[in-house]
Amino acid sequence: MDLILRPFQRRAVRALESGRFDVAVLCLPRAQGKSTLAAHLCHRALTLGDSLYRPGTESHLVAATIDSSRKTCFKLLRRMIEDVDPAGDVYKVAESAHACHVRRRDCNTRVSVVAPTSKATLGLVGVPLVVVDEPGAYDLTAGAEVWDSLRTAVGKPESPLRVFVIGHLAPRARSAGHWYFDLVARGSYRRTWVHAIQADPAKWDHASEIRRCSPLSWSYPESRAELFEERDEARVSAAAKARFLSYRLNVPTDSEAEVVFTPDDWEAILARPVPPPVGRPIVGLDAGSNRSWSMASIAWRNGRLDAVGVLPGVPDVSAQERRDGKSPGVYQALVDGDRLTVETGRQVVEMETLIDRVLDFGPAAIVCDNHRLAAVEDAVGGRVPVVARRRRWSESTDDIVSTRKLGKDGSLAVVPEARALYWASLGDSLVVDDDFASVALVKRDGKNQRCRDDLANAMVLALGHVSRLPPERPFRVRIVGQ
Repeated sequence: MDLILRPFQRRAVRALESGRFDVAVLCLPRAQGKSTLAAHLCHRALTLGDSLYRPGTESHLVAATIDSSRKTCFKLLRRMIEDVDPAGDVYKVAESAHACHVRRRDCNTRVSVVAPTSKATLGLVGVPLVVVDEPGAYDLTAGAEVWDSLRTAVGKPESPLRVFVIGHLAPRARSAGHWYFDLVARGSYRRTWVHAIQADPAKWDHASEIRRCSPLSWSYPESRAELFEERDEARVSAAAKARFLSYRLNVPTDSEAEVVFTPDDWEAILARPVPPPVGRPIVGLDAGSNRSWSMASIAWRNGRLDAVGVLPGVPDVSAQERRDGKSPGVYQALVDGDRLTVETGRQVVEMETLIDRVLDFGPAAIVCDNHRLAAVEDAVGGRVPVVARRRRWSESTDDIVSTRKLGKDGSLAVVPEARALYWASLGDSLVVDDDFASVALVKRDGKNQRCRDDLANAMVLALGHVSRLPPERPFRVRIVGQ
């Protein structure tokens, strides 16, 4: 199986071979030869005399699942092996639903497919090469743990380990805080080489931009025609556009119907000047139970939007970052910026801690889910009105529609200190619909420890209530004559 590398592939391989970098990252859209290049590197690790070959060692191919690798990358590796050794005299191939590896019979050099778990990649010794294939598809928590284990393994004295990361950002690495997104966004740094092929969203349907982002697909008339067909469909369908941007242009995007704010809406919100805190705000609460966070969204009538929250102190902040698949320091920065309060020594957040923070803003009312009404009222103690909001489809629809309207056409503006917190929570939330055109917020991942949709829920409650308030009466000055 002859393989002619494209220029962008050759640059990535040269970076890996140069010795100047421990990690090489190639981030590019779908159908650009990612699996073939990963298989090529694995084959080189088994080829006598190659610069990536180390006799008697075992290299790893980390895949989202072993079964998925059997159908893509390992299948290609097996074809490469069979081309040079059709009789199986040099290589022994073992393949099953639970284990895949290739071994050289003469020196016991191996390449094994492993699942993305820290157990498989922790404490690597004498491993010359790890190829991380499609990390954007990994489970959030497991992927972050794998990356932490690899990061601690590279650069050790006399360690030959080099890591090659290849894949596109979708479906999970969509925003800051995800380890792979942050790795790509930071770019080349010290002993990490990064090359990302991504489209300019403003030119997403230009032929020149599509060609730049899909150089391999562009080379063949059939795949080029498919690109244009998908582009034309994306021009008339929001869902098709989201898929085209995410997978063909490497710009992770949800359908407008699936997010509270589109990226364009969010950029418009961030560009607006933040008004001063005039009057008394409305506070929306998402009061967590068990080990969940408790979050509050503080919304003023003039569009100003702030946020605070409380998180348990056990486990500590760094452990929660790893568990949630966030980059190190993401949560700690919010704690340092006084957006998050750590409930020291506690696994369950006290409602009173959040209420005390909220009351510092002098709210006119606090809005919460109906099922937490009693707990919120007990903590508030009658100091401000508490409004219960049932989260049925109809109420959720009203709140989400109102929130979107304030984001698109209103004066909504988020204070700088809370922007990262809002963006992370919105990235963990999805808007789903039913058969009657009603919508509701759900977690992007059903497991609570992996999603922080708390603040998005609180924001929708707060802004929904603000939109239902009666218009403020104009202030009139009456001059009384002498």
